[in-house]
Amino acid sequence: MERRGQSETVSASPANALRRRVGRIARGIGWLFLALMALGALGLFVPTLPYVSVIGAALLDAVGPWVPLVLGIVAVACLWLGAVRSERRTIAMGLLAVATTIGYAVALWEIVAAARGEGTRIDVAQTLTLRDDDGIRGSIRAFVYGRFHDANQHVFVYPKATHTAQTTLAPIIVYIHGGGWVSGDASMRDSNMRHFAAQGLLPITLDYALSSDDRHLSGSTETELGCALAWIGRHAARLGGDPARIALVGESAGGNLVLNLAYRANAGRLPSACGGVVPHIGAVAAAYPVVDPASFHDNSDAMLSEAARSMAARYVGGTPAQFPARYRAIASATWIDRAAPPTLLLIPMHDHLVPNGPSYVFARQARAAGIAVRVVSVPYAEHAFDLAPGSVGNQLFLATTTALLRRTVLKPR
Repeated sequence: MERRGQSETVSASPANALRRRVGRIARGIGWLFLALMALGALGLFVPTLPYVSVIGAALLDAVGPWVPLVLGIVAVACLWLGAVRSERRTIAMGLLAVATTIGYAVALWEIVAAARGEGTRIDVAQTLTLRDDDGIRGSIRAFVYGRFHDANQHVFVYPKATHTAQTTLAPIIVYIHGGGWVSGDASMRDSNMRHFAAQGLLPITLDYALSSDDRHLSGSTETELGCALAWIGRHAARLGGDPARIALVGESAGGNLVLNLAYRANAGRLPSACGGVVPHIGAVAAAYPVVDPASFHDNSDAMLSEAARSMAARYVGGTPAQFPARYRAIASATWIDRAAPPTLLLIPMHDHLVPNGPSYVFARQARAAGIAVRVVSVPYAEHAFDLAPGSVGNQLFLATTTALLRRTVLKPR
């Protein structure tokens, strides 16, 4: 009796009660974490699921193999603890973690396989560190190419790689940022620009005036960027660049801009807002481009449709029903011409912000006009799949874009 009383006293002690409470809280957090991860994995394979379908793709795009790696560790820990303590709930948690790990691992493997299919070797160590350091150092030079909407707009010129002869005119790659025409800046892909510098290119990034609730610039943005291109063509040689070998690259709204600018420029249909001659474009690469702003505005996704409508309306000034001519004027298909340069389109298959159907339609139309168009479809990938430096998506973007450049502007004249 005395021993039982002591045992009851011990089991009822505040320390044991606290330990049990902490254990329940930890299990609750564990179940919540695994439930969210499992929903994300389910969303990878059922992309029409509202909200949760974005979670898994965004996680894989951002941290890649860390997702199945961490989940695998959780699975082993739960199964071991459950077996040692004979806790069915912990074993069940481990089984859920195993299934979720498999889901993410399969999706990641298919993305890597797609990259290999494009001739891209994925550096796994780089995906774990999420760094892309090509060793390009030096100051970025800024120049004003024009003044529009009461603000100076700039070009930013990156330093050339030290192994490149400083007296040699390097091919130029011009980056135009995304952000729905209403946000973003020229530094958004800094690591990419340093990568291209290491390949022997002269990277140049551009600012441009952004639209807002009371400033709708779809009618002027392209001609103002035409001014920037004319400025680059005029000053290229003194910057160390070859004005006869220029490529454009951009993503999202920037993808829309680079396609339109390249196609218009080569067809002789791109005016410069500040005069001068807009140079010929040798290649263009666009990641998840808004080729059809009208369908972008009409996006029906439960989570991101409002953001899409807002960005398109602020850029154009209203809806496609209100301003059909304005939307046609900025649709990339409007400017298809056989003089357009070789084109690369990188299309994430689970893009919830920019519907990808119009990109495939655009590619067919451009090919029918005689344009060399290469489409790279990225399985399970979400919008901005290439944002994290060193990630699988980023390596795929850099490798396929570099391959395009080697076939075009990186060829010596």
